[in-house]
Amino acid sequence: MNDLIPITSGNALAVKTTSSLVARGLGRLGELTQKDLDFEMGHNHWEGINGYEQSDSLAIEYFKKSAAKNNYEAMYNLCIILTSLTNCECTKKSRRGFNYKGFEATCDSTQFKICQRHDDNCYEWLYKAALGNYPPAQILMPGYRCYCDDTSECSEISCWLDKFGWLEKAAEQNYPPAFLRLADKYPENETHYFEKLEQLDTTHPEYSRTIFELAARHIQIATYKGRKDTVRVNKGLALYMKVAKLGYSSAQLALAEHFSENKICASNTAEAFFWCNKASESGSRDAHFLLATFYENGVGTDISFSKAIEYFQKLVDQSHPRYYKAKIALEKINELNHQLLHKNI
Repeated sequence: MNDLIPITSGNALAVKTTSSLVARGLGRLGELTQKDLDFEMGHNHWEGINGYEQSDSLAIEYFKKSAAKNNYEAMYNLCIILTSLTNCECTKKSRRGFNYKGFEATCDSTQFKICQRHDDNCYEWLYKAALGNYPPAQILMPGYRCYCDDTSECSEISCWLDKFGWLEKAAEQNYPPAFLRLADKYPENETHYFEKLEQLDTTHPEYSRTIFELAARHIQIATYKGRKDTVRVNKGLALYMKVAKLGYSSAQLALAEHFSENKICASNTAEAFFWCNKASESGSRDAHFLLATFYENGVGTDISFSKAIEYFQKLVDQSHPRYYKAKIALEKINELNHQLLHKNI
């Protein structure tokens, strides 16, 4: 993932990117809504977990039952699942796609576009969830629909960003991602919104991910086109460190990468190894891979081919066979085993 919010936000593409981050469960704020059996069944079928088959149609059926009980999270999930149907009968598409009013996503070199009927249905569920004060829905409302008379000619950033104050409504509930979107909406006040974001409750389920996005944004801007804004770099690293200490594995991995690269900050192999090991303990596949290379090359630790093989194998065990790093890991395992065999002869 890393589905980072683009530096040049302020357009519908930023909204689409945000949606991809939450589309498969990141927006599930359990404590905000009362769970029910229909909701849990819908989630089981959506994800294909807990012994249930993956079935979008069954997930939709159960989520609709849950939505009828005013479960706003179920309404939100209906919007997300309908925008990413595996088989929209109206358009005869067989793979997942994502569409925001004319913006097409590509997957395996195939273009997708959901039909107007499903698009209207998605918007209806999203709107109901937003009216119910469900923050993940509220931050997706801006940009989902353009309210100009001629949408094809619309170039008004304000129209795509937020015309009816949905972001403010989500921010009133201290929903962390809302403050990032507000910084996009009011760039002249971004410092204010960034400070408000950092002051939110660190135990909020979206806090660490949003701070991670903010840290990545600082570093992207600081290093844009080869420049290096030391103040922003240090701010980004400090934010990574903040959520890394809270146990957020993506931030731990980011610190490991930056401390090992000697690009935006001074190389510190001991710190790189420490944070990589932490991320690996959290189950990060990419951290397994990086930690294996650290053991292979003696970065922040002694060289140990056996340890390198162990972590390469962890990556393989947790990955789909087609995952490119899994293929590299298998090659590395064979190579290192060969070297160990010759050492012992």
